[in-house]
Amino acid sequence: MYSALTTAEQAARSLDRETWTPSEVPRPVASPARLAIDLDRVSKRFESDGSTAVAGISLAIPARSTCLVEGPSGSGKTTLLALMGCMLRPSAGRIRIDGTEVTRLPEDHLAALRRGRVGFVFQSHHLIRGATAVDNVEVPAIPCPGIDGRLRDRSMALLARFGLADRAHTRVERLSGGEQQRVAIARALVNRPSIVLADEPTAHLDADTAETFLALVNELRAGGATVVVASHDPVVCGAGLFAQVVRLRGGRQV
Repeated sequence: MYSALTTAEQAARSLDRETWTPSEVPRPVASPARLAIDLDRVSKRFESDGSTAVAGISLAIPARSTCLVEGPSGSGKTTLLALMGCMLRPSAGRIRIDGTEVTRLPEDHLAALRRGRVGFVFQSHHLIRGATAVDNVEVPAIPCPGIDGRLRDRSMALLARFGLADRAHTRVERLSGGEQQRVAIARALVNRPSIVLADEPTAHLDADTAETFLALVNELRAGGATVVVASHDPVVCGAGLFAQVVRLRGGRQV
């Protein structure tokens, strides 16, 4: 690893506090019609300013399916995805991921669940400056035991898929906004998550790369993943490839 990854590793470990072991990861409940994500009257109120970003959302997303969360800026899309990805705790209601009640799980268990099952494409990228593109893609795998020797090959293949093979060893601050977005997408997929949550994934992409991402959604679903995309991009919203569409306005489902 490059020296820049020392910073990346520290950031990843401080974020998720490696206090878990593989045996502690909650296992999904077997079910013939398993739900990957199940929200029951979920709300999120931020105490800092008293605002309610999400109000009373009930939503069931089957495993191996696709879901679009559509709405204008400020409608609660990002908060809803963060709740689905166990990055925020709800103020009210219950959340199940793969049949596991996660609402009151301790933070170390949530960290293990995020690493093992969820790939998150952040709207603001959250890449680590000073690290290369391929180093950033590998960051989610750093805290995980049993990393195989093919991690670098897998990371390079993901970057190549998004046209970044020749930029793999470039520090991310030297990449364009669209290139950084593609690195963020590759990073979300490196651990082969069963749930992929993408927040405005095409916001910084050109039309051709946006189409590549939409094709990837179909591939991920066909491979057994559950994919949830939050967007107000007409290209995404008009693609017609999502089995379920959730429309938000003012934090409420309409």
